[in-house]
Amino acid sequence: MIEAAELAQYMGYPINRLLTVRTTAMRNTGEGGIFRIGTQAECIKGFLEKSRHWMGYRGIPVANIWVREYSTHHGEHFHMAYHQQDEHDAEYAVQLAEWTEEPMNDDDGLDGRTVARSIYGAWDIQRCVKGDTTGTRIAAYLGKAEPSQIITGWGKIKINTSKPRRGHKGGTGPIKGNGKHAFRWGTSRSLGRTQRNRNRFQL
Repeated sequence: MIEAAELAQYMGYPINRLLTVRTTAMRNTGEGGIFRIGTQAECIKGFLEKSRHWMGYRGIPVANIWVREYSTHHGEHFHMAYHQQDEHDAEYAVQLAEWTEEPMNDDDGLDGRTVARSIYGAWDIQRCVKGDTTGTRIAAYLGKAEPSQIITGWGKIKINTSKPRRGHKGGTGPIKGNGKHAFRWGTSRSLGRTQRNRNRFQL
């Protein structure tokens, strides 16, 4: 995901927004709109497709990275870091409120980092977090559920040096996939492995 964020920056479409949707909470309250239809994996797939069409129709370059996570407090939730121009923020937030069937909070007291949030806090959009406009810090944040340690082919335990933030434990929790695919994380096609390889972002 860090390589994908670096490629987005290189292409001139920096990752500069972070959307969080508490999918389990929405489903438990009977709300959630498109996040309520089918399995959670199918819901994410449907949302990503709708978002891609929405941005494509407006000529916004589609560049995003995303991950599904689980916590004992919130249950399953979804993060999508994406590229967005300021002038489309308000319209996208209104569309998100419609898709999720959870109205936007009209609170004028939003801090400078918060673009929009829902009235019950089930979704929110933040400007690029941790002060890094390249998006690599968002990518590192989204990778926090990766294991902090890995086991080599020889059975030795070593530090996962590909994980910049190793203070968080490895991912746990009931993330369920869709068919043959784990569908736990991904990138838009524009930032996928093929594009990274073409631009010398080798894994």
